[in-house]
Amino acid sequence: MTSPDQERQNNSKSGRLYWLLVVLFMLWLVVVLASYYVVQNAYLGPVYDALGGGVRWRPPVLSGAALLRSALDLLVAVWIVFIALGVGRWILGRLKLQSLTALEELLFGVATGSGALALLVLLLGLAGLLQRPLLIGLAIVLTVATVRGNLAFLRRLVLPRPRLAVAALLLATAALALTLALLPPTSWDGLFYHLTAPQYYLEQGAIRPGPDIPHFNFPALMEMNFLLAMGIRGDTAAVPLHLAFGLLLAGLVYSLAREVLAVKNGWLAVLFLLSIPMVFNLAGWAYSDLSLAFYQVGALYALLKWRGGQRSRGAGEQGSRGAGEQVATGNVFSARRPRS
Repeated sequence: MTSPDQERQNNSKSGRLYWLLVVLFMLWLVVVLASYYVVQNAYLGPVYDALGGGVRWRPPVLSGAALLRSALDLLVAVWIVFIALGVGRWILGRLKLQSLTALEELLFGVATGSGALALLVLLLGLAGLLQRPLLIGLAIVLTVATVRGNLAFLRRLVLPRPRLAVAALLLATAALALTLALLPPTSWDGLFYHLTAPQYYLEQGAIRPGPDIPHFNFPALMEMNFLLAMGIRGDTAAVPLHLAFGLLLAGLVYSLAREVLAVKNGWLAVLFLLSIPMVFNLAGWAYSDLSLAFYQVGALYALLKWRGGQRSRGAGEQGSRGAGEQVATGNVFSARRPRS
């Protein structure tokens, strides 16, 4: 047996080794990220030279017209999410899933509906029917078809409430991200293909081969949702859709921590998610990273919950079958008091 002094020395050595590894990992992370940005931002040299060797910031101007435009952009994004919720809940209802909580129905409803909307817009584009009046009419028809069920669902929906300090932090983060999302899009990939491809398709009135940009051939779920928003309103209305998936991802992480991992304080998991700086940056850009993360985590969530339900169902069936066998053989006492 080791003495208490030796045990303390061993713990001290292991603690020093742990923090040494943490420091080395952080240094390695800094080197890797710095190398990445040096290579990734090499194209900024010609841009900087074209601007005359400097960039001047324009003073911010806040006007009633600008606020109205931002409000309309946000309203269109919320409208599309509302439609996606209705379409997704209708699909989930056809699947007859009985074990969904209200929060899960909200999350998976929007996710399923967004996928359905993307496929619908894709089919319209392949058919050469990408016209603004048709897209607006489609949104109106889907709204009329789903508004009653959506409103009834939202009235009975009770979302979990965090503590005051956590709520203040979450609201501040969401407000800052929303402010960035409502600015004219300037993100690199957003202007390179996430918004450029939908704009090109709208101009052509169909999804057709265009510029020699390989990224136009990437999976286009978010681009089709962006296209719908741009067809109704404009490119600035498309950006908050990516922010919406950031909020959905936070809700999914909370539900995953509570329902699957049995974490008592699910908001702690959300705070860990928001501690990643890139999540905040991406929320204000017209990218697809947060939607991809949401669908990946959602797929894992659904798989884990399904397996948990299978194990619970299997254990219940096994227990019932075992008790029935005990009764059938006359060993009722064993059925009531199984051996240890």
